[in-house]
Amino acid sequence: MLIASGCVLGTSAINAQAIEAGSPSPLLAIDSVSYCDKVTALLGDNPIFKQGCMDNEANAKRDLDRVWSAAPAKIEQECLKFMAAGAPPSYQGLSGCLAMAVGNYWMRGDLVIVPKS
Repeated sequence: MLIASGCVLGTSAINAQAIEAGSPSPLLAIDSVSYCDKVTALLGDNPIFKQGCMDNEANAKRDLDRVWSAAPAKIEQECLKFMAAGAPPSYQGLSGCLAMAVGNYWMRGDLVIVPKS
């Protein structure tokens, strides 16, 4: 079972092996300052955009610190491949990938959401 966002996620019998819970590797160390510098350079170096980016990076890292070790290894691998695909790495991108991947498995019926008791 995997706990995320106040719910317990369990795998269905269909794909239980493919999405086994428990990430084998620690959360990546990502250079948020470098990422936000690149993003804000595209937006005209506005300090408000830079601060917003840094705040979003901190929030995404905090969320990932909380759930990464419970992420299914298959989803972790998919997101790490996504992060290596060419865009500058960011906690926001990794968090978004994790959320989309979990959502996709849930939508296909490969994850079952069971309310926490």
